[in-house]
Amino acid sequence: MSLISATGKIITRQNEEYRMKYVLVPGILVLICILFITPTQAGPVNLSITGASEQGGYISTDILFSPGTAGMDGYLTLWFNTPDGDCKNAKLLTWKTLSSGAEPGTVHMESAVPVDVTPGTYTISAIYGTGTSFPSSCDKGTSASSTVVVSTPGQAGHDMAGKLAASGASSTGPKYAIDTISGIDTAVRVEPGSGIKPGVTIRNLGADDTSAGQVEVHAFLGGNELIPVDAVISPMKSGEAKEESLSFTVPGYIPQQSYPFFLIIDPRGDHGLVDPESNLKRTGGKMSVAIEDPGVGCGCHQ
Repeated sequence: MSLISATGKIITRQNEEYRMKYVLVPGILVLICILFITPTQAGPVNLSITGASEQGGYISTDILFSPGTAGMDGYLTLWFNTPDGDCKNAKLLTWKTLSSGAEPGTVHMESAVPVDVTPGTYTISAIYGTGTSFPSSCDKGTSASSTVVVSTPGQAGHDMAGKLAASGASSTGPKYAIDTISGIDTAVRVEPGSGIKPGVTIRNLGADDTSAGQVEVHAFLGGNELIPVDAVISPMKSGEAKEESLSFTVPGYIPQQSYPFFLIIDPRGDHGLVDPESNLKRTGGKMSVAIEDPGVGCGCHQ
């Protein structure tokens, strides 16, 4: 059987079956894939920095973010840019994990002025990256920048304990504590760019942690925050204790000298009470990790 179209073209049953099988149906399937399978943008689609200031050797700022519609965990990072403007020379100030589906909000971030920084006006940048890989200071993803006036020179001895004591976190709920640090030989020189892998024993001294987000553990050499590689743990129940193996990278820009090594768990009180006596754990005494540039003798104890 044949039909005649409005243009006078003869349409056979075979023509129509071919069009349905090889043109219309595949086209509809492609459209469905575009509408329902193609992922939408994940993570914050907007970032802005407000209230950046420095006082007493510590930089503080608020980062406002609005998340995307799809779910992917990621890192929100804050960087201190050097006057030369080269992103490769930026120094990590601090970081935070953001869970998928996070509501729009504000993250307060604080960090010590980087070692050897002199008074002046500088630029800080917030960078967000999705996935398990920590974003670099040169990533081209979602970012924002602001200026900050630094009046206090950077020092090697800052340990953030004072900021933890001043935290406004809740006095109820979970309370994380780092009991022990192992696997760190503080008499050994460590080259920039190498890894540090401490073992830790962690306890929850408070109530059950029912939150969905992971608990962060931050590592420091003095006032220098280390780059996290494996630095989060799952929420813990009340009274639970467990051992964890963590991993961090020593940034290549840290000046050559000795620093105290310490860890802070849940530094912003995202999961409960913040207490310097439990959340912060030093390696103890005068032990320190010495940073040495390859081929340069620092005169440090070996």
